[in-house]
Amino acid sequence: MNTILVAIDGSDNAMRALDEALKVFSKDSLHIHLLTVAEEIHMNEVLFKDTPSGMNQVQEEHKAACLKLLEPAKRKLEQASVSHDTHIEIGQPAQTIAEFATTYHCSMIVVGTSGAGAIRSIVVGSVANKVVHLSKVPVLLVK
Repeated sequence: MNTILVAIDGSDNAMRALDEALKVFSKDSLHIHLLTVAEEIHMNEVLFKDTPSGMNQVQEEHKAACLKLLEPAKRKLEQASVSHDTHIEIGQPAQTIAEFATTYHCSMIVVGTSGAGAIRSIVVGSVANKVVHLSKVPVLLVK
């Protein structure tokens, strides 16, 4: 069985990456881990909440937003009858994606790229570029 990690950030690029994973691998022997990575919650987000349970509320809102990002990809896999799991991790996106692939014994990571161009990627950097450098498994970049 091929165990593939597809990074989902709610963008059209991420959905194209999922489509490509479905084209490249046989659905019969495929298991996809859909992963969205949430940035860490900073205290200033909590301090400006008007409720006594500020931290809990912010965490719940954060989780709900992440689940919403995963929904279209999850629906697509359900309609295609592809085995899958959904995951939300907290941390730096590129590092978290690379570590997740190792932990879950993924044979490949599939990531959508923004198509920002080489110069911008060098200056600003991109999650996809960082994943390529950090990953211990092959990475398929989809534009």
